[in-house]
This record gives sequence, C-alpha cells and structure tokens, in this order.
Amino acid sequence: PNLIIRKRTDREYQFLAERGTLEEGMKPEEVNLALGFPDRVERRIVQGMEFDQWCYGSKYCYFNGGILGKKPDP
Repeated sequence: PNLIIRKRTDREYQFLAERGTLEEGMKPEEVNLALGFPDRVERRIVQGMEFDQWCYGSKYCYFNGGILGKKPDP
C-alpha cells in the first residue's frame, strides 16, 4: 500500500505549520494550523483507496490515513 511515513518530528511539523508551510506527512491539525479551515472537504475513492480531499479555493490537500500526501493517481 501507499503508506506515508512522517519524516519529521511533531515539533518540526508544528514549526512549519506555524509559518504556513505544508509538507507531506503532516496531520490534518497541522494543515489546519498552516492554512486554516478548508472551504470544503470531500471523501473520495480512487482505485479502491479512500482519501479525504480538502479544498482551499483552487488549492487541494489530500489525506490518506490521516496523513497529508500527494494527489492519488486516477
């Protein structure tokens, strides 16, 4: 499976989020800290994998298993 592993410590992700920076491996609360609440949240299934898509205008964040990752391949 496409597991995403956090490559930084919680403190490092917190530091990035406080500066508005996103990075793969972030938890939803860190993304929320960086960008605020999304305009819309959608749950999608692509190739049998479920993920959440957070929408910020024309910017999208994708979570798989509660961790920020890349956009799933269709």
